[in-house]
Amino acid sequence: LKPLRQRRIDTLVLGCTHYPLVRRHIAELAGPGIRIIDTGKAVARHTARQLALHGLRASAPHPAFLAGSSGDAAAFLALLKRLFPEFPPTATLHPPRP
Repeated sequence: LKPLRQRRIDTLVLGCTHYPLVRRHIAELAGPGIRIIDTGKAVARHTARQLALHGLRASAPHPAFLAGSSGDAAAFLALLKRLFPEFPPTATLHPPRP
């Protein structure tokens, strides 16, 4: 965010599907003078409508959290636990294939 802060932006639009997951961290880095516009709820509503329209809504009552990495699995799991304490991930760690 440093180049954006140097340009003295006043508003930052989070326009990617994964940014809402780290919005709090982005806001902290941006600082109090930058307004954050988060499109996550609008994207979620649209996705829910599309899933319902095509009969693809999940039948399970509880959501699942699944993440993967091609890098160091233990480091990735530690990062997930720090970023998403409300979704404590569990994982089976597999070493990378040669």
